[in-house]
Amino acid sequence: MIIDDNTVSLLHFDDSSDVLKDIYDIHWINNKGIYDNTGKFVGSVDLTNSGYFYTTDTSITNLNEYTIDFWGFVPSNTIDYYRISFGESTTEKYYGIISSDTYSTPSGNIYLTNINESLKVNDWNHFAFVFKDKWYLFVNGKLTANIETSVLPKMSDMLCIGNYKNTDNNAPSLAKIDELRISNIARWTSDFDVHSSAYTDKYVMYLDKDGNVYSR
Repeated sequence: MIIDDNTVSLLHFDDSSDVLKDIYDIHWINNKGIYDNTGKFVGSVDLTNSGYFYTTDTSITNLNEYTIDFWGFVPSNTIDYYRISFGESTTEKYYGIISSDTYSTPSGNIYLTNINESLKVNDWNHFAFVFKDKWYLFVNGKLTANIETSVLPKMSDMLCIGNYKNTDNNAPSLAKIDELRISNIARWTSDFDVHSSAYTDKYVMYLDKDGNVYSR
């Protein structure tokens, strides 16, 4: 699938020497994220050891609407919930908890719940967080939660994927993540068909056997 002009960040996690290489040159800061040569498509980043990575790039954090979508591997020993963090690093608030049960909402934290019916255990799952007027969470193309913006703030000064400043050992990040894309539009607000291939840089061109130029 070819990326479009609404894509502002894309990580394939295919480079073992620079696992957080972003084709849009967004600077990501890594904490315990490890390259893994088994991804949904090629490589992935392993976050099982309390790993996370984040950016404070204003081209990401200043977006008024956006979509964050990626593939995550859900291990067979999945526990109750996994964390993807948004919001205010200075106050250590986090938003966007992928949960398989219903939890109370502590101050500053939001749990997006009851997605266990949509999850494929011990397999790769597609996740999409969409922000436009409401927050939407999709799992494998199925809408599983939406929350009013008055309850769940948009990003303020950072975006973190993984287990940012977590003191609760029962809330790890997903085991592995592949093909993370950030877009400056709300791509979906209802169920959709998940793409079956990796995103391809639209500037990469190929030759077929007859010498014709094409992109993919």
